[in-house]
Amino acid sequence: MNRLRLVSLLLCIALLVCALASCAQTPSEITGEDDLKNKKIGVVRGSESDTYSRKFIENGCEIIGYKSRLDMVKAFDADEIDCAIMDENHAKVLVSENDSLRVLENVSEQKESFGFYMLEAKRVYTIMLNKALAELKSNGTLDEIVNGYLSDPGYKYEFSEELDDSNGSFTISLDASLYPYVYAADKDHELPYGIALAVIDALCKHLGCGYTLYPVTTNSLNSTLHLGTADFAIGSFTPAHSASGAKVVKSDPILTYSHAIVVKK
Repeated sequence: MNRLRLVSLLLCIALLVCALASCAQTPSEITGEDDLKNKKIGVVRGSESDTYSRKFIENGCEIIGYKSRLDMVKAFDADEIDCAIMDENHAKVLVSENDSLRVLENVSEQKESFGFYMLEAKRVYTIMLNKALAELKSNGTLDEIVNGYLSDPGYKYEFSEELDDSNGSFTISLDASLYPYVYAADKDHELPYGIALAVIDALCKHLGCGYTLYPVTTNSLNSTLHLGTADFAIGSFTPAHSASGAKVVKSDPILTYSHAIVVKK
């Protein structure tokens, strides 16, 4: 074998070794919150998990906000983050769709809630919503929706074909990318579906009112209330006062969840 062919062969072997090394995944060294030191943590910007993750800054961590969970998947692929912190229900769906990721079993014990938000100045809305949510809880509708979508792959809420809007209509903002609370329409569902949409539909059916959905990112839910583009927001985010001091308040919980850590396998 002449020198030129030998050099070419060695170069090919070197390139192959490099390619295999780049494809191999190093298992994450993160096994729980105690390992979150000097790490890059991905979060959905504006979410409760974003706020929760801030406590790790004092451990030298960098918190990186993204518009959606899908953006965090890309960040994992690009090695921009070491882990992600999110709602445990979002985490379960995320790893079911991405074989390269897993959820750590020891999730945070701190509980957050998913519910409706509204301006404090509209106190009548808070009273109305909490009363209606309590009634839907009492008759089993709320638990059926939440447990159905979280535990039963075959569950399907029957959306109203036409709502009675004799008591008016509301605009409700939501983040349409946060599964399992909102799913896009698919071959089995002609319309978007999920926990948030089913609760909205059941609530408005119960109150005798109509609704219009206003999809935005989680980080923009707060502003839809202050700007008056939505009467309510549904989700889990950290509300902020407006420049004029207007305050956002939250309804009683639709469901509660823990924060989960997602890492590479």
